[in-house]
Amino acid sequence: MSVFRDEGELNRYLREKIKCIPYWKNVWVNKSFAKQGFYSELRKLVTQNPSDNIFPLAQPEIDLIAKDTHDKLFGIQVKYLKFEGKCIFPIRPGKDKHSHSYYLGIGQTLASLMFGFDSVSLWHCFDFEDGSADPGSIRTYTEAANKLVTVLNLPINYYALWIRTRRGIKESLLITPRTGNDKQWDQLRCQLPPIYGKENPLRSIPEVKEVNEFLRKKLENCY
Repeated sequence: MSVFRDEGELNRYLREKIKCIPYWKNVWVNKSFAKQGFYSELRKLVTQNPSDNIFPLAQPEIDLIAKDTHDKLFGIQVKYLKFEGKCIFPIRPGKDKHSHSYYLGIGQTLASLMFGFDSVSLWHCFDFEDGSADPGSIRTYTEAANKLVTVLNLPINYYALWIRTRRGIKESLLITPRTGNDKQWDQLRCQLPPIYGKENPLRSIPEVKEVNEFLRKKLENCY
């Protein structure tokens, strides 16, 4: 069976793991600002004219938001990828409910740059229901996603985690990109990816700064 019931439960697990690191001051989970007065309150910051368009749309929902000890904000989009067997790629792609595109979440992560985070990341989290996995299949999937982000020089950070239960304890193993002919798999460590990384190129845009101000005010009222 799956390690977590759904993505929300996984996000709460990851939040607790991040909170154990002293460098991180606060961590919030599953924040949808469209449901928290985004348009009415942001309008007060930007314009008083109700006919004016508000930039940007209050999308997407942010899975994890971390604030460091310097009050910098970082956004993380999490995709929980569950599989019944060892193979990630089904014979009939698109018809298997457990198949997932390797580019899943990239567009959503790019859109979260509009919130003015210092940096944003996409974490693909793999979970095999029978407890087994095909390392080669995972490598192929993650390397395809990593290549798309790297070659196009997208301003986001991509990482992959293998989620599993071992001796009754939930684990998150960081899957690092393979270099050269390296095929080592047994040396994966139970750790989280770095949350900081590529700088958000949209942070200097005035509208994005205003959205970031709104976001910070909302987060202050979360605790």
